[in-house]
This record gives sequence, structure tokens and C-alpha cells, in this order.
Amino acid sequence: MIRPHASRSRRRPVAPTGRLPLAAGALGALCGAAPLAASQPAAPGFWGRLFDTSGFPARWRCGEWTPAHGNLHIVSDLLIFGAYMAIPIVMTLLLRRRRDIPFPGLGWLFVTFILACGLTHLFEAAMFWWPAYRAMGVAKGVTAGVSWLTVVALVPAVPKVLALRNPHEARLAALVDSAYEAIVAVDNRGRVTSWNRAAERIFGFAPSEVLGGDLRQLIGVDPGDLAAGDRAGGFEIESRRKSGELVHLLAQASPIVDEHGALIGHSLIAHDITQRKSAERQLLERTTELERSNQDLDQFAYVASHDLKAPLRAIGQLASWLEEDLGQQVSAESREHLQLLQSRTGRMNALLDSLLEYSRAGHADLEVRVIDLDRLVAESVNLAAVPDRFTVHTELDSVPPFEGHSIALQQVLTNLIANSVKHHDRDTGTIEVAARVEGSRLVISVVDDGPGVDEAFRERIFNLFQTLRPRDEVEGSGVGLALVKKLVERFGGTVAVGSNGDRGAVFTFDWPLLPWSTGSRIR
Repeated sequence: MIRPHASRSRRRPVAPTGRLPLAAGALGALCGAAPLAASQPAAPGFWGRLFDTSGFPARWRCGEWTPAHGNLHIVSDLLIFGAYMAIPIVMTLLLRRRRDIPFPGLGWLFVTFILACGLTHLFEAAMFWWPAYRAMGVAKGVTAGVSWLTVVALVPAVPKVLALRNPHEARLAALVDSAYEAIVAVDNRGRVTSWNRAAERIFGFAPSEVLGGDLRQLIGVDPGDLAAGDRAGGFEIESRRKSGELVHLLAQASPIVDEHGALIGHSLIAHDITQRKSAERQLLERTTELERSNQDLDQFAYVASHDLKAPLRAIGQLASWLEEDLGQQVSAESREHLQLLQSRTGRMNALLDSLLEYSRAGHADLEVRVIDLDRLVAESVNLAAVPDRFTVHTELDSVPPFEGHSIALQQVLTNLIANSVKHHDRDTGTIEVAARVEGSRLVISVVDDGPGVDEAFRERIFNLFQTLRPRDEVEGSGVGLALVKKLVERFGGTVAVGSNGDRGAVFTFDWPLLPWSTGSRIR
């Protein structure tokens, strides 16, 4: 326990004199200090005697201090000093490690203020032995200055501190501000209270230009009107950018209520679909143009089927009548010419039929049916009129019945089988039709042992009216393989031709199975 000086003298009772203040010598005598001699030489100035304790008694000697009373003051001041030292240390570490703390200057002012307060309490404890009143006065003056400087800095910072968001609010604000869609909030009067970066990008207005403004006047949209009735869900609207440019939006409006359920405004979430609408418009224009082109093609096919075939039939009939009427009078050369004329008109008639078939390929076969591939291949062989001298093998056991467009698939198989027979270079031959299921696709191949197709012509043969041999050698229109390619691609597949070793060609195409054909609907 800290005790007072043993030689301190008791305070003497002083008779009231009715005059204040006491003389310096009397006061010094009262606190146990010797009075200053009148002849003492001039002392240094205030700052020169900052830590000079002469003329000031230790606090133990000034007043009626008991050990308990004095030690209570000393211990309390020292504890306060320790706490006032620890707090600035913690704050300093926090300010140095977290550079994102708002208002760091205010934090450093608090550090200085608390340090100054702690220093005054240290002086208060030391006064019991070391009465450096001048130094303590300077410490208190510094504390007072720092205190009021902190007050001056704190007053304008209070509104800014109150405006700060808590971490949850900050994360929510960051989420809204980083959203791709425009998110706008208005109060009950339609005044803008929130405007994220996507809204600035879409409409061209900076937040400073719209906050507090009337949203209807700015972009011609009122979320309150949009949120009413059945329009609360997603819907398309038109608005204007700052530049006046029209913008198409997919929007959703919702009411905003407070914790008591009272309506305080509305929100608008809008996605810019201007480019999508432009693409849709272009697609519609191209679709309309394509439909017009298809109508023209259908009209042409009709003309080819009726108006052009009629004179061809007349020419063929005239040639036949001439040959019959002239009988033996016609020369062998003229008879050959008449037969050639009939052959050419027949070829032209077949070409028109093929052209009509090509133009209509895939248009009518929209009905989905259950397909038995084994039966379909057998029917295709019959339609292709395969001669008896040719043998057709099939490997279709692994393909169960499935659902699809049977007419189009039959046209493809018929044309490929007929093509193998037509372009074979021998009187007899073998054709093999094989099929397998690969995932969601049916892969079918038609293999023959004919002359094959040179690699240089494997792309060309699928073009319209393309043949590899003169029509006088092989009668054909050059439409069959083009029709195959059109039908396969019409239903989402691909077709190609390859080699079957030394001889023969391999035509392979894949036919996408309908989504329900790959599971329980395959039977």
C-alpha cells in the first residue's frame, strides 16, 4: 500500500480574515511548502520550467489524505491510464490492417484523443509524489484541443455514418448493382429511389440524373401501373432511351411494402430484348420471303406438271402417229429419228416428274407413324423395281419398331436402292441394306458391288441434275440423289457416300429418332 510522506505536517486552522486570495507564502505554508524569498532571482519562462516542481507540494502534502483515500485515486488513475493505452493500440492495429474502414481520419483522431486522456490520468497519479503541474496543464490543454477537434470532425461525419449500410445491406446493394437486368425502385409518387448500373446502361441516364425524378417522364414507364392486375408477371413493353431511341424490354413490376405491410413504392426489373426483337423481325421477314419463294416454286412445279407436260405428250403422240401412218414408207434413218424424238420427250416427261417430286419432298410427310423397318425396306425394294437378277440382303434385326416419318424415309431408301441398280455395270449384282441404332439416331447404309463412285465426284453427285454417265447410256434425270440429300437434311440428318473396298459404293445416312422414340416408345 502506498502511504503518504511520514514528515508531512498537519494543516493548521486559519482564522477567517475576510480577504481572498491568500498570499503565495501563506498558501505554501498551508500545503507544507516553504514560501519563496522576496529577493529570489528571476526564474526561467514557463516552457523552461515545464517539469520544475519547486513551489508546488506533492499531493500527499496538500490536504487531509488518508492512505486508503490516496491509494484509491492513484490506483484508479493508473488503471484508467492502462486502458487508455490499450484502446489506441487495438484501434491502430485495426486501422492499419483494414484499409477499407470508412472515415479513417476520424479513427486516428479518436486514437490521439484517448492517448491524451490517458496521459492526463498518468499525471494525476504522479502528482502524489511529482507535482509537475505545468506539464500536466500542457497535457490537459492538448487533450482539450484534440477533444474539440474530434467534435468538429465528428459533427459532419454523423450523417455519413448513419447512411452507411450494414454488411447484409452492402451485399444486397452490390448484388443489385451488378445484375444484368435493369432494377429500378420508385416511391408512391413515382419518384426514383434506386437505379442500378444496368438501368444506366439500358436507358442512358446516370443515377444523378434520375434519382428523385419522375420515372414516367424519364422513360415513359410507371411500375405502379404495370404492377396492377394481371400485368404483374413478365411482359414486353416499349420505352425510350435518353437519346430517344426505342428500346424493347421484357419487364416485371412488383409492389414494395415495409415491415408492417404498408405499400411504400414499386420495383421494375427489365431485360433489354431490343436485339432479340430485331432478330425476330429479320427472321419473320426472311421467313415471309422464303414462304413466297416456296409458293413460287410450288407454282412452277404445278406449271411444269401440267402446262409443260401437255405439249410433250402431244409431240410424243405426233411422232408415234407419223411412224404408224408412214409404215414401210419411212426410211430406216427417219424411223430412228422418230424413235429418238419419242425417247427425248419421254425423258423430258420423266424429268418434269422428278422435278415435281423434288420440289414437294418433305412437305406432305408431317404425320408420325410406327415404322417397322424390315417391312419398309421390303416395300422400298418393290418400289425400286429391283430385277430378279439382283440379290438384296438386309441386316435389320437389331432395330425395333420406332415412330417417325415413314413416307420420307421410304423415298430415301427407294431412291438409294434404285440408284444402285441403275448405275451397276454388270447384269447381276448384290445390294445390302443394314441399319443400327446409335444413341438418338438411326444409321442406315445401302451397299452395292457396282463400279463405285470416284472420290472426286462424291460431293457433286448430290447436286441437282448431276449424272456421272451420259443419259444416252444410263437413263436418268439426275434428281434422285439430290432428292435423297434434301429429304435427309429436311429431317435433321446427314448423308455421305464412300467406297466398299475395290468395288462398290456405300451410301450412309443417319435419321434422327424422335425424342419419344429412344425410350419407352420404341417397341
